[in-house]
Amino acid sequence: MLSFLKKSHTVESTPFSDFIRNASSEQKKRVYAGVLKEATERQQKVIKEAALRKVQAQADQNKTPLGVI
Repeated sequence: MLSFLKKSHTVESTPFSDFIRNASSEQKKRVYAGVLKEATERQQKVIKEAALRKVQAQADQNKTPLGVI
């Protein structure tokens, strides 16, 4: 039979689903903008840390080993 057409069991609502369903467009835009801002800041931090590690690794490779002249 067409079991995929049957309603699945109802699950309890979550604060997130309530927000998505009930918040105004303006509220959602405000939240999304905040989330995107934080995500962008975290990504920039990760990129800066990776670049610093790369520079440090290159500097370590260019060091003359002790005892070698």
